Amino acid sequence: MSAWRWGVYRVSYYVGRGLIRAARILAYATAGVLTRKELGRAAAGRWSDFGIDETYVLSGLFTWEENFYFRFLKPDDHILIVGAGSGRDLIGLRRAGYRADGLEPSATAVTLARSMCAKAAVEADFHVGWIETTPITEKYDVFIFSWYCYSYIPDRATRIGALRAASRHLAPGGRIFLSYTVTEPVTRYLPRAVAAGVGRLTKVDWTPLPTDIILFEHGGLHFEHQFPARRDRVRGAGGRAAHRRPPGGRRRAHHAHGGRLTSASNTVKAERRVSSSARRTSSSPRPAPWRSSASKNAV
Repeated sequence: MSAWRWGVYRVSYYVGRGLIRAARILAYATAGVLTRKELGRAAAGRWSDFGIDETYVLSGLFTWEENFYFRFLKPDDHILIVGAGSGRDLIGLRRAGYRADGLEPSATAVTLARSMCAKAAVEADFHVGWIETTPITEKYDVFIFSWYCYSYIPDRATRIGALRAASRHLAPGGRIFLSYTVTEPVTRYLPRAVAAGVGRLTKVDWTPLPTDIILFEHGGLHFEHQFPARRDRVRGAGGRAAHRRPPGGRRRAHHAHGGRLTSASNTVKAERRVSSSARRTSSSPRPAPWRSSASKNAV
């Protein structure tokens, strides 16, 4: 390679790297301008056209979803899928004979989901809105936060609010299933500091956590909260939870991480514990694959 070609490569490399970092910082700064509600709206736009491929949607449940869900579902369960998107998992559950409805904040995605359900010859009801604020008049036996949906809910307070809202609409003996992304603890000091600083100036009602990821993506902002892998409890990279409220009793949350079972009095405490752990530790990010497991006690 001639000297001038190599020189062009080196200059382009460093300019490109700088632009990538600048775009990342700009995404965090932009998020810092938004309130919690506005951040949710920006993040919802990111998913408006996700899963538009007909073959993908009509394929139904993934193998890990079948293995996980069918282990805990009962034949007569009435299920609400939170973050139903274009309807892939809803179609899969309907085909398996379950009564499943969908909840999705993006009206565009719900329109697509209804179209896909018609093509799959299944019927389902859809609610358009956020689980924390959407009026839900009936009780459900199971709430399923769809594939990684829980990690995509912006801000810890909103995630806690989503769990509380789901628990209010659980029938006796009801359960909540969720999956979320897990990483080795990492602190993005500069981008997070920029978002926090802008947030203080604009007086918004949230602040980013060390393992929050914010990026510009097609359709909006991509927000993802990655839970830190706790080495004493997590051998894989997936968090799995099945929650129940015994009839007339206190709801308990059972989390199975890499084969070891832990228990918490409720999912709110679990969320706070994991988030506080993220603030105390940092290292290079090394995401690992998701594995599904749960406790038999969760049913």
